[in-house]
Amino acid sequence: ELINKTITEIVSEHNSAARVFDKYRLDFCCSGDLVLQDAVKEANIAVDFLLEDLKVAISGESDENIDFTDLTVSEVSEILRNDYHDFLRH
Repeated sequence: ELINKTITEIVSEHNSAARVFDKYRLDFCCSGDLVLQDAVKEANIAVDFLLEDLKVAISGESDENIDFTDLTVSEVSEILRNDYHDFLRH
């Protein structure tokens, strides 16, 4: 169940969740170790709306979703280098 996972786990499994967390200003990087239930309580966010947005985002994920939990560190590094490194440097 999503509410009992950490924010990082959710984004790692479902890339589209990042947009939802951005919308609600939940930091999935530095505060990603927080369990979603604790994060929404701390941020005073209506959990029902957030969970609904997550379900919609996840159900609409494309086949290009990358489950980072299935990858090695080298594979993740390669994706980040290829997809973001050059883009962010220019």
